[in-house]
Amino acid sequence: MEPWKMIPSPSPEPVARYTVEPRPGIVPMFSEPVGGEMVLEMPGNAGSAARAAYAAALLERIVARMALPVSGRCRGEYSVTGEVRLHISGVDWTAPETLGIIMDELTPIIFTAPESALMNNAAVRAGIPVPDQRETIELLAGVTGFLN
Repeated sequence: MEPWKMIPSPSPEPVARYTVEPRPGIVPMFSEPVGGEMVLEMPGNAGSAARAAYAAALLERIVARMALPVSGRCRGEYSVTGEVRLHISGVDWTAPETLGIIMDELTPIIFTAPESALMNNAAVRAGIPVPDQRETIELLAGVTGFLN
């Protein structure tokens, strides 16, 4: 008598019956700061509006999780030319202090890919297909000024 074995079956090929049209993203374009917000311009450029929207969506989540206190808020936005800005509120820091804290927190992790759920969510918010991990790393490192 042999022990029972389980062999996984191959996954079926992905098939779509219709094409889904891309929708515009929900990451905001440049706007005026809301009362009490500090605006931080990221030193690099994403190269296009779509890539900037993706970077802004990623950075607002990463910065809110890693660099800001519980009372802090972060809102990312982008321009048509590929610039990314972060609107920060709920902190008692000056703009240079805030940018320094953000860069200090990003330094050890900037060359690693964010978790896939975060990348997927940011791509949906930006209205683009999910870039691969290498492209995401290069984009974030470029926008934040770690790569020239």
